[in-house]
Amino acid sequence: MQPFRRSRLVTKWMAGKLRDDQEKWTQFARFFSAVRDPITHKYPSIPIDVKTTWNATVGAQDSAIAQLNRQADALMVTYYRMDEALQVSQPLQVSDDFARLAKIADGKPVFLLETGFPSGMANGSS
Repeated sequence: MQPFRRSRLVTKWMAGKLRDDQEKWTQFARFFSAVRDPITHKYPSIPIDVKTTWNATVGAQDSAIAQLNRQADALMVTYYRMDEALQVSQPLQVSDDFARLAKIADGKPVFLLETGFPSGMANGSS
């Protein structure tokens, strides 16, 4: 993991909007590919990437996000260790999750844009 530095996000939170619509994922991948080079040309020192959530990165949209991340300069992830039902998982899993992110990144920098464990009775937390 690296400290935060400037980056250009092509978009954020698209996993929640595109969900399981493969045609929309394909369209977004084409869009990302088309805008990446012009942005890189204008801002050569700034990484180009896509912001995703932990659950999308390792869950149902993992292959679509992996395709985007292969074109990105870094992985940008929000990490709240909760399942799809918004129940908090055990903090003991964090180190394994970070190792998994590093493996997914395959040598690219990983930026955790947001992270934490929410609290409250409704989500099984403290």
